Amino acid sequence: LIGISIDQKVTADVETKVYAFFPEYAGTRWIEQKYPITLQHILAMAAGVEWNAIKYSRRDPRHNTYQMYESGDPIGFVLARNLIETPGEKFYYNSGLTILLGGIVKNTSGLYIDEFAGQYLFAPMGITDYHWDKFQDGNIQTDGGLHLRPRDMAKIGYMILKKGKWKDRQIVSKQWIAESTKRHMDALGVGYGYQWWTYPGDKYGAQGIFGQAITIVPEKSLVIAVV
Repeated sequence: LIGISIDQKVTADVETKVYAFFPEYAGTRWIEQKYPITLQHILAMAAGVEWNAIKYSRRDPRHNTYQMYESGDPIGFVLARNLIETPGEKFYYNSGLTILLGGIVKNTSGLYIDEFAGQYLFAPMGITDYHWDKFQDGNIQTDGGLHLRPRDMAKIGYMILKKGKWKDRQIVSKQWIAESTKRHMDALGVGYGYQWWTYPGDKYGAQGIFGQAITIVPEKSLVIAVV
């Protein structure tokens, strides 16, 4: 969806500093101090901000994702984190960064990301049976909470396999598919692109918290959807 918004020139390119997307949060550390974090850094989970997600269980109140969900203002919570590493140097899985991606689409397109997805991704692909969970403030839980049928997960995977094309329509540019699915960071023994996990043998995929997955194997023209 970020790729689609960039293709449409609704969202600026990946080198844009993230603070520029959130003027309404001028009082937060991230915006006030103009952190040198780009859109590319958050896509690749390499923002360098404080985020405690490995040490504690997701249900532990010390877990930052738990705190974000309880905060009542998830975007504000993320933008209040301290910068502790040089952006772009180190991978650290941070679901708050993916929350910011939804906010960026909303602030640049004027549409919540579920509405943007419905118009520019799901409808053109014939995906009609879906639901995306929301926070109390109306923002979308872009770090998860997207409910899709397995066949529709497979459709998305197939569109990615075909370099962004579904039937006779280019959903997202070939350039974005190539850039987003290549390895940008070393991550937990594998690799990470722009919100895609990358694996040896030119494979890549998406993973859900309960074992859901879309795995794409270009060499075999294969897409696997698991729920």
